[in-house]
Amino acid sequence: MEKIKEKGWLLIILGGLWLITGSFILIYNGIEAKRAASSISEAAKACVELTDGSARDGQLVHATGMVTTDETLTDRALGMSGNLIRLDRKVEYFQIVESTEEEREKDGQGRETVTTIYNYDVAWTDKPVDSKYFYSNEYAGKNFVIKEYPQWSATASDVRLDGRRLPASMVEQAEVISEISTADVDIIEIMLSTGRKGLNVSAYDNVIYIGDNPDEPHIGDVRITYTGIKPGTMSVMAALTGDEFVPYKVEGGKEIAWLMNGECTVKDFIAARKKEAGSTEGLGWVLGVLLCIVGTWALLGGVRKRLTPVPVLSVFAEADKLFLCSLGVAAGWSLFCVGLGRLALTPLISLLLMAAGAGLLYGLYAVRNR
Repeated sequence: MEKIKEKGWLLIILGGLWLITGSFILIYNGIEAKRAASSISEAAKACVELTDGSARDGQLVHATGMVTTDETLTDRALGMSGNLIRLDRKVEYFQIVESTEEEREKDGQGRETVTTIYNYDVAWTDKPVDSKYFYSNEYAGKNFVIKEYPQWSATASDVRLDGRRLPASMVEQAEVISEISTADVDIIEIMLSTGRKGLNVSAYDNVIYIGDNPDEPHIGDVRITYTGIKPGTMSVMAALTGDEFVPYKVEGGKEIAWLMNGECTVKDFIAARKKEAGSTEGLGWVLGVLLCIVGTWALLGGVRKRLTPVPVLSVFAEADKLFLCSLGVAAGWSLFCVGLGRLALTPLISLLLMAAGAGLLYGLYAVRNR
């Protein structure tokens, strides 16, 4: 009996923590949505075009121009280099991969037998696969790599848009969209660096392939792909101080320092940020609601296991279908928290959400308390 009570207390504590965390996420999510909406709105109103000559030092500006650098980025391990904003090396290894699945079967007496099935396949992986402890002796210890290279990336330190310096935090926002040709690499040097005589190395498009035949890969082959950012047209929204773009601070502490590939208008920037803010808020809602559901279920389950009733909660905990009752309670509480968090952003809708949540909770309590 004591163990049952102890388990009940444990569920109550865990459920309470999950419920509090989920509630905090839902409320904070709404507050952040208000801050994001305010910063986006302020940015749209405050921004001026850099080209019209009206921009003052420290003012939020929009500009489109050529992003360039005088630096040459070099991958010394393989001899790749070029006048680039960014250079990325992606390394893949052709390996045997082990996976498992379980088959469950019950006998006539209801006893369950679990059988583990081991499957083997070949695939390109981002790191060597240790096959020493594979279950099947046929594949155990068969993996190797001709030569291991780490994943690698480099970004130019001095990047400018029409001569005005861009901070690293803005350069990182540029999308990697270019394949960087490997036509100029020294294949002989790469071959010698592996320490293997008679090894075949080929370079095509943006790939260096270490192995006999790219069309028929063998275990141990290495495929290296280069992508990056070439100098080109980009657009920014940021404050301009002297000859440098810097973050522009809006009310509430948010910073505007945005960069996008290509020719983008202020409307394009605003639309992209609204979409990003909406996605972030949506993920926050999903996480918060799930935590509220799990927390409520655990909390009510713990209350049910206790011998002494808990005011209000015991009414819900005695439901025949506890999970469905937990869903209803969590839904009502989540609606209330979402409305509370968004109260400053959409007052009328938020009050309706809070009223709906409170009404659902009261309705469930009234039904259960009859």
